[in-house]
Amino acid sequence: MVKVSIDIPTTKRKNRPSYDVLVKHSIYHLTRRKRKGASRQAVLKFVGERYEIPDTAGRYVSKVLKLGLETNDLTREKMSYKLGDSQKRKIAKSYKMKKKRDKLKYIWQFDDQGFYNYDVDASKEVEKQYKEWKEWNIDVRSVKSGKFHYMVNFRTMKQTNIDHDSQTQRDVKRVKWKGNENNFKVQN
Repeated sequence: MVKVSIDIPTTKRKNRPSYDVLVKHSIYHLTRRKRKGASRQAVLKFVGERYEIPDTAGRYVSKVLKLGLETNDLTREKMSYKLGDSQKRKIAKSYKMKKKRDKLKYIWQFDDQGFYNYDVDASKEVEKQYKEWKEWNIDVRSVKSGKFHYMVNFRTMKQTNIDHDSQTQRDVKRVKWKGNENNFKVQN
């Protein structure tokens, strides 16, 4: 298998995977739910929603798609691309390994004159977003908890309530959890 890493001519790449990885993972995500393939435009949109990419990114995506066809990592049907069997298994295996590790190991807390636990579902969602941030390096993520909607900035570790008029901003922190989900209680 040929490793491809196409660097974009910009300084905004900070911790972004190569286009090879981005294209293959986006095709995996786009085709895993009863979709027959992913077009070049769909791949660009998927990557663009997760990264700040330059206008010339389409050129690099096209190069990766062409090289993927040559190395049999990708297959093409009309104008849609699919992962080859070996690539599909490889990416699926990496996600299955991640899912096994996704048990509640950390909880999230917010500061309101003392730190309080998020509820279980919100804590799991923020942890999931945090892991995506570590992998994809997207600073600000949107999280819905109960009736409120928050923007969480993992770089500054602050949450902002975007539904409330005052747009309350609070510190958040990630804490190692030693218990299990059954005895997870929101502190009062």
